[in-house]
Amino acid sequence: MPTGKRMAGHPKEWLHPMLKSWAEQYVRARNGYRTFADGTRHFDGWPVATVLAKIREDGEGAGQGMRRQSYAEVYAGDGLTIWRAMDGMRIDLREVLYARYLSRQPIRQQAQNLGLGERDYFRLLDNAFHYLEGRISAAIACKG
Repeated sequence: MPTGKRMAGHPKEWLHPMLKSWAEQYVRARNGYRTFADGTRHFDGWPVATVLAKIREDGEGAGQGMRRQSYAEVYAGDGLTIWRAMDGMRIDLREVLYARYLSRQPIRQQAQNLGLGERDYFRLLDNAFHYLEGRISAAIACKG
């Protein structure tokens, strides 16, 4: 979690690496594997293929529609900090962060996909950075 000098300057300076960590962890949880720089993949395992296997894994609540992760943590470190800070974020700010950190399209295309001009895209992205800064700063202040 950022402290002291790391929080100086524009929030993007210290949030960018945290958001990249969150995005990597988000994609890993969604896809069930992690892709490395050289293109190789590490698979986290396979989802259960039968109802009986799901009952064995989840117990009595298997049919209740509850989500359950099959590995210890989805988010950790900076990724967890970002995930917690996003709680309660306006949907338009969240959409811009998702587009910026989860899409491989050029910025212009990301903005068009959201129905925004580039100026509005960057304004919302800046607002999202400041929202996260406020949430993370408040969490640090509460911990003392």
